[in-house]
Amino acid sequence: MSWTDAGAIGTIRKLKDLYNIKVCVETGTWKGVNAELYASIFEKVFTVEIDFVIAEIARKRLKRFGKRVEV
Repeated sequence: MSWTDAGAIGTIRKLKDLYNIKVCVETGTWKGVNAELYASIFEKVFTVEIDFVIAEIARKRLKRFGKRVEV
């Protein structure tokens, strides 16, 4: 299973609505694929990547979300 498959996304949305979750915290950003998805679901996304080079790739990818996504 991937966090980006339809079943997982449905569960994430259901939990967000059920518990009125506004913020997502992700560890292990990699290149920002999941953070990009979470930005379409949550009001704010915090994502952490230990590898500086990979974090920079994610920052560039997620720049369009402005302050809504912090890497």
